[in-house]
Amino acid sequence: MENYIVSFTTVLILFGLYKLFGKLLPIDKAEYKTEKTVEELRKKYLRFDLKQLGVFVLLTVGLVFILFKLFSVLVDLRLSLLSDVTIIVKPYPEMLFIISLFSGMLLTSLTMFAISKRQLKTDWDEYLAYSNLKYKFNYVKVSKYTIRIFAFITGLLIISFLDWYSAFGQKEVKINGLLSIGGKTYKYSDITKIKDIERLKAPNGNIVDDPHFIIEFSDGEKWNSRENGFASYDQDSYIIDLVTAKTKIEPIELEFDKE
Repeated sequence: MENYIVSFTTVLILFGLYKLFGKLLPIDKAEYKTEKTVEELRKKYLRFDLKQLGVFVLLTVGLVFILFKLFSVLVDLRLSLLSDVTIIVKPYPEMLFIISLFSGMLLTSLTMFAISKRQLKTDWDEYLAYSNLKYKFNYVKVSKYTIRIFAFITGLLIISFLDWYSAFGQKEVKINGLLSIGGKTYKYSDITKIKDIERLKAPNGNIVDDPHFIIEFSDGEKWNSRENGFASYDQDSYIIDLVTAKTKIEPIELEFDKE
């Protein structure tokens, strides 16, 4: 039921944006115009559009693969510079895939823009006018804003995901969470409590079995294995075993984290 609600809400938002673009950025105020009808232009550029779509998909797939490998190497290189590391939690493959996908789509879009302009030559302005007519709003201007916003989001995700880690060494704990400004380093003596949580309350109010650990530090900060761990209770247990051995603090078993 929740999936249907999310899908319906997404469609509703997209439809609302489509109508909003038509109101705020109407075709009659667009820079690029033509006297030809959208039907005439569709026949003229149909083959070109299909070709561009195919190239876009192939180029995006290739770039995503290359960028995924590149980001993986960069993560390993970045984390290899950390000292005193016994157990380290690296960015998940899903994180690297997301930033690879976003980066690949962004680079492909910019590349296709340059290629299309070069191929169409004198027909370029007419093609932009056709794009406006096809989508029934100033598609050119919307595309410019969209690319800028997409580039900002992609850059933010790259910075956040590539610099995300939790490192547990023999003397120190180093944590750099998502959207945090720089990492934090703690001594094991800074740890005040370890919790072994069995369940949690989901946003929809349901109670779900989701065993995880929470480590609390003297400055009030917390390390949560659901957010910064391996996303596996068994794997996270190795981290807790190390922390317990260093601090002599035994985990407190709780059904819920009430704090």
